[in-house]
Amino acid sequence: MKLEPNLWFDEVVKTYHLISPHIHHTQLVTCPDLNEELDGRFLFKPESLQITGSFKVRGALSAISRLSKDELKRGVIAYSSGNHAQGVAPVSYTHLRAHETEADRVCRLLLEKK
Repeated sequence: MKLEPNLWFDEVVKTYHLISPHIHHTQLVTCPDLNEELDGRFLFKPESLQITGSFKVRGALSAISRLSKDELKRGVIAYSSGNHAQGVAPVSYTHLRAHETEADRVCRLLLEKK
């Protein structure tokens, strides 16, 4: 899907408001030695400080938050052993628990006791 610049900006703003309450707001940091060495001001956003250790939680929140109730009931699958899966796991756990069946709840509680 190709978006015009004003539509793209509107999507960014909408996504910000959608995920903002659920993420850690990372601050911008700078490195005075690097600034001096390269004669500029360089800012870094340490997304490694997110609860999952990467920025991937932002995309997972954006995608899973937009699923319909029927889609949420079917669940989500993350095919990853890295940052992507680590972002999807806590988001899906939070969003999908609202739609779990009684059997799901019993299984979850049994697994949590192990």
